[in-house]
Amino acid sequence: MEYNFEDYPLREKELLVTVSHVSVIVKNSNSARYIRLGFMNRFFMLQIARNKIIKIIFEQNGIPLQGEDTSWLKLLLNSYYINLRGALDNLAWFLNYEFQLQENIIEETGKGSSFSFTDLLGTEFLKKLKSKEQLFSEELEHYQDWYFNLKKFRDPAAHRIPLSFVHSTLTENDFNKAKFLSSKWEIINNNFSDGNFSQVEEADQILKEYSQLGHFDPIIISSRASNFEYHPAPKRLDQDHNEFLSISEIVLKNILITT
Repeated sequence: MEYNFEDYPLREKELLVTVSHVSVIVKNSNSARYIRLGFMNRFFMLQIARNKIIKIIFEQNGIPLQGEDTSWLKLLLNSYYINLRGALDNLAWFLNYEFQLQENIIEETGKGSSFSFTDLLGTEFLKKLKSKEQLFSEELEHYQDWYFNLKKFRDPAAHRIPLSFVHSTLTENDFNKAKFLSSKWEIINNNFSDGNFSQVEEADQILKEYSQLGHFDPIIISSRASNFEYHPAPKRLDQDHNEFLSISEIVLKNILITT
């Protein structure tokens, strides 16, 4: 089974070089903190998470997810998106400090906090950035639709139900076999309830066969209050990674030019 993931090593390496340069030339200690300890750390974590996700998907080769692979994919997927959102957030705090977009920048929560303002592609944030004659804010405006869609897709601050992968996709034959296995399981389960445990091995076999039904397609599940949303992983991960790299390139390369 073929999956068409884009390959971004060259752009990632170039971005890392740019980040390294920026971290050296900025003079504001808080700006440097958000680049060195924030953005760079998150960049490495989301890079590793994405590469590991792709590796596991290729290794599955259509085989339904089992045991630890299921948990690893969930862990890596949620790590990727939490750090993607976090890296963009780190860029926003970096810009706030670097250009003093607020007279008093307050990181603590509570009255007067800078949290609601420090939103990288938020309208008020970009207006303030533009008022400081940072015209790359106009380039960033082109990514607002994607940015707000990403916030809806995965907002780590909300701590809602985590993202997951579809375990397997079933054909009509798989459904029929699942019904057959379920009817056998019901009989054995009734025997267990009556204290008859002579079919333990058969019960284990049924569970094994049930777990192997269907084939694995890399589809991400996002839970909503009224429904579930399904996203093909190659398309979603490629789009989000590409937009993240583009936004980061715009911000950091313009910092090199203006500093």
